[in-house]
Amino acid sequence: MANYDFSTLNDRDLEELTRDLLSRHLQLNFQSFKAGRDKGIDLRYSTVKDDNDIVVQVKHYLSSGLSALKSELKNKEFDKVNTLKPRRYIFCTSLPLSPQDKTDIKDIFAPYILSVSDIIGKDDLNKWLGDYPEIQERHFKLWLSSIEIIKKIVKNGVKGRSEFYREKILKEIALYVPNKTHIEAVNSLNINHFLLITGAPGIGKSTLANILTYQLLAEDFELVYVREITEAEEAFLQGKRQVFYFDDFLGAITLDLYSSRNADSAIVNFIERIRNDKYKRLILTCRTTILSQAKSISDKLLNSNIEISNYEVKLENYSEWDKARILYNHIYLSDLETDQKNIFFQNDFHWKVIKHRFYNPRLIQGITSKMNINELVYSEKYVLSVLSDPKKIWQQPFNVQISQISRLLLLTMYSLGGKYTVTEETLKEAFNGRINYEVSNNNYQRLGSVYNGGQWAS
Repeated sequence: MANYDFSTLNDRDLEELTRDLLSRHLQLNFQSFKAGRDKGIDLRYSTVKDDNDIVVQVKHYLSSGLSALKSELKNKEFDKVNTLKPRRYIFCTSLPLSPQDKTDIKDIFAPYILSVSDIIGKDDLNKWLGDYPEIQERHFKLWLSSIEIIKKIVKNGVKGRSEFYREKILKEIALYVPNKTHIEAVNSLNINHFLLITGAPGIGKSTLANILTYQLLAEDFELVYVREITEAEEAFLQGKRQVFYFDDFLGAITLDLYSSRNADSAIVNFIERIRNDKYKRLILTCRTTILSQAKSISDKLLNSNIEISNYEVKLENYSEWDKARILYNHIYLSDLETDQKNIFFQNDFHWKVIKHRFYNPRLIQGITSKMNINELVYSEKYVLSVLSDPKKIWQQPFNVQISQISRLLLLTMYSLGGKYTVTEETLKEAFNGRINYEVSNNNYQRLGSVYNGGQWAS
């Protein structure tokens, strides 16, 4: 039997899973419905004689608990079912149910629940998932979040990256929205053994890279998190399943391209080595502009086969349905108050967000996080103003969540402009000049060699 707690699924995910399991278990074709006022129906099986032959209601209630669930069923849901008068009513929840709990729920919905076997709880869902493994595979976010798989991910990833811990992984899985481009990326990675993920900042490169990495760790690959290509070469072990993850790889070596230290040859040669080893995978991320810049500098990168497995994450890749699911996941899992969440579902406001010309997954994360909001009134006007002028959402993290030395470095980089390449020596000189100014004019206390001191984090 499977052993899921279903915490990475939102309420719509749980409905889709229940639909697939019930359709398979009862050999019937259940209909599901778009989000909105369900009138007591999440799933339905219809016949010629009766549209509501079998009605199914699915309630997550993972964070609310059983007593709150029973109260809602008694005070709200029964009247809806009584209006529908289905021949058969099936109730499902992700909460664990005792025999007495099932009897209580059957009594609440009498006479529409014919048997306690039509009351499905956590253990029943897990049993069916064990009986029908093809459904587990179809709902890969669920499979990826199982206790056994998470243990594998943490075990195989912790050596390479300290943030590969259970809570972060589960949150990222819960927020992720699989789409057809994810399948394309998986196929490209499996065929070529490496994947270059490019795109603009905040578009979802790192999220896709992390999900692909989790999948590989679940298949007993061991993570090697790479900061420079020499680390990858040193960690390469023949015959061992390894996934090399090189985040923002050209951002790390662009300066080397100017100084002719053969960084381009090293990365091209390593990619070829990966392509020829069935036990290895390589995941690279890079901003699109940096890739174009590096190729203009390096003939070796320009003429390499790196493009054969380049997947560029673009806003155009996201359908309106994908954007809607991303927004819904962030709202569902956010720490916003209930009334703050509700503004997205009043007057079809969510469509204004989904169709906004500056829609961006990172901005969606920003506008659904209480820690980024410093407005007294959280409103439609505020959300639209942030989408149109994103600096409003970053003022709080910039002023509060990073250290002063980090702010000074960012301001120095901004002062140098973005049109031209800046050497490390120029950046260091400008930064030290800024520090000297702060010491002389603002009583800043210098702490050793601040540029090389690794003091950027708060």
